[in-house]
Amino acid sequence: MFRTTLRMYDRQYLAKIEREETSRMEQAVRHLRNVVVQSLGKRVDRDGKRVVGRSKPGEPPRLETGELRRSIATEVVKEGDRIVGRVGTNKVYGKYLELPGVLNRPYLAKALQEQQANINRILVGRKITA
Repeated sequence: MFRTTLRMYDRQYLAKIEREETSRMEQAVRHLRNVVVQSLGKRVDRDGKRVVGRSKPGEPPRLETGELRRSIATEVVKEGDRIVGRVGTNKVYGKYLELPGVLNRPYLAKALQEQQANINRILVGRKITA
């Protein structure tokens, strides 16, 4: 015969779990934001001279004014029973840079794809790899 016991957790315990999950999500979105900001700050040097001009399709946009880089923000919210983290920009042109077929200078989706393993490690409470 198989027996199991269901246990109701008190509100304090559930609140503690939610705070921990929220904290991990905040760490994950901060990490992703930092990676995105770094990718937007890359400049290419050739023979000691900075290359002037825009990035090529498929590359993150090069730093020109720094406005896009400064606008990258994070948000962590509770939606129903889920904790949701967001990284993005309020700059309209940021959307056009990101989308394939428009300007095709991905910086958000590319960073997320590259950092997915580290983000998963953060969310389960493990240290990330360099």
